[in-house]
Amino acid sequence: MASNKNICKGCGQICKLKSEFDSHNLTCVFFNQALYRKIREQSQNMTSHNEVLDYLKNDFFKTVILYYDAKFDKLNEENAKLKKDIQSLKNAINMRTKKKIVDILNHSKYQSLTFYEWVDSFQISAKDLESVFESDLLEGMKNVISAVIPDRFSVPIRAFTEKRGFLYVFVYNKETKNKEWKTVENDEINKMIYTLSRRFIKRFLEWSKENEEKINGDEKLMEDHITYMMKINGGQKSDEKMMNEIKEWLFQKLQTNIDYIV
Repeated sequence: MASNKNICKGCGQICKLKSEFDSHNLTCVFFNQALYRKIREQSQNMTSHNEVLDYLKNDFFKTVILYYDAKFDKLNEENAKLKKDIQSLKNAINMRTKKKIVDILNHSKYQSLTFYEWVDSFQISAKDLESVFESDLLEGMKNVISAVIPDRFSVPIRAFTEKRGFLYVFVYNKETKNKEWKTVENDEINKMIYTLSRRFIKRFLEWSKENEEKINGDEKLMEDHITYMMKINGGQKSDEKMMNEIKEWLFQKLQTNIDYIV
């Protein structure tokens, strides 16, 4: 019976030794003050040890469950509000960061080609075409773009480590009639891919005409020609996949710290 006296009214834990009970009781009361107070209120009119034991056996866990149900509901509500507040804060920070980068870019000294003028300057070499034959259209596009990026600060497209995955382009704003930097949109990337695709097809048709006799006279080259044609047209990659891969590659190639242009 003595061991039964060492039952914590705060959590119901049974302690074998009184010293263990005293130590546990002290911390349990500290961390569960509200619950302990509630249990004590329900058991304060109990006059005998048997009444306490009966309460612990029958109603103790009901009290605990009801208490923690209410507590968890409140915590869930607070957690949901906290998540919403954090997301709002993140959105605000992201917006400020985007505006800050665009503002810094617009105060920089860059006043050269716009993004579309730069894209229009792309040329397809025999080496670029060969890279498509050996790999795929994406690899050919990378070769073309890399050739017109002498350094990260002389082209009308930028990326910064402070804003992962974002690209910025220098364009002509028809509304303000000014050249300015802006956050890239899918339209700009798709325009670049479309331009490159058309030029690769044109270059491929020229190559096919130049090598027509060889192709017609060699069965292996005829098979390769069909494979090359499929690659030039993008292979199995969807337009969306091509766009996402180009954006990610551009970010990796161009990213730098914003402090370098301040």
